[in-house]
Amino acid sequence: MLFYLCRIFDDGKNIRMGTVRGVMMRKKVVRQSLSEQAYALIIDKIRKGELKPGDRINIEEFAKEIGVSRTPMREAVNRLIQNGFLESKLNVGPSVAEYNRKETMDLIETNTILNEEGLKLVFQNPISPKLKKKIREIVEKQKQFMEEGKEQDFYLYSMEFHYRLIEECPNEKLKKLAMDVQMQLGIWVYQYQEDEKIRQISLNEHQQLNILLQEEKKKEFLELLRRHNEKPLEFFKNINEDL
Repeated sequence: MLFYLCRIFDDGKNIRMGTVRGVMMRKKVVRQSLSEQAYALIIDKIRKGELKPGDRINIEEFAKEIGVSRTPMREAVNRLIQNGFLESKLNVGPSVAEYNRKETMDLIETNTILNEEGLKLVFQNPISPKLKKKIREIVEKQKQFMEEGKEQDFYLYSMEFHYRLIEECPNEKLKKLAMDVQMQLGIWVYQYQEDEKIRQISLNEHQQLNILLQEEKKKEFLELLRRHNEKPLEFFKNINEDL
């Protein structure tokens, strides 16, 4: 069974799976097309750090791994290129996208804007008890993984925190766009969170955001979320131009 993006159980029963263009739905892999399964496989490897920026994608090897022909694998690769996760260079073939510093910073700024605008729509209504419960559970898991030194699990739940917020957006077009950008940014979040101090800061801010959400302090939540999402800008300003 393939897990798309991260292995998170919903209410202890269903496993959240991903579909085309980053729309997260609760489906079993057996109901996905072969192309969608191939798409999910590559995304999963990118998100786990098994594929890093610049790594080449061998279509034939991946096709064998998932047990499909090269045709659905090529279809998946083409969609991943369109969605910004992969890139194709002349005489090289597809590889995991490499953004320069400016492109990464643009991605962070875009993500910040989309997240805020989506949540403004969400906050037009009372915050659902289900969202409060999920965010609280995610933050508790992050704290647990931080204490246990489980960096990969911490990272996955760190991203899940943001996915859950995006999923609440009632505007489907905005939701899809925000999810795509958040997932593209996820390629670099793992690098950003390699420093334990950064992980602790991220956890502290998620804990504060959780409190504000539980208390329905919407304005304060949006202000802190904006600062939280913009924080990586300084990190990427100070690293090599070629990343």
